[in-house]
Amino acid sequence: MFERSEFAKILDKQGNLTLELKKRERVSEDAQNQHILYIAKNYFAEIQSLKAAVFFTEELSIIER
Repeated sequence: MFERSEFAKILDKQGNLTLELKKRERVSEDAQNQHILYIAKNYFAEIQSLKAAVFFTEELSIIER
């Protein structure tokens, strides 16, 4: 059997480490995107609530007149 050279083993380890780092970066990127979406949804919900509050306030002021 052919035994792999130490250099080939080192390259293989580096390749595996690179893949692992890329996976972690990907997870990290996905986590960041999920966090951004969460923040955006919360702001959107807050804006919708404020719009609804303004609408009902305007409606109430019309009714009171």
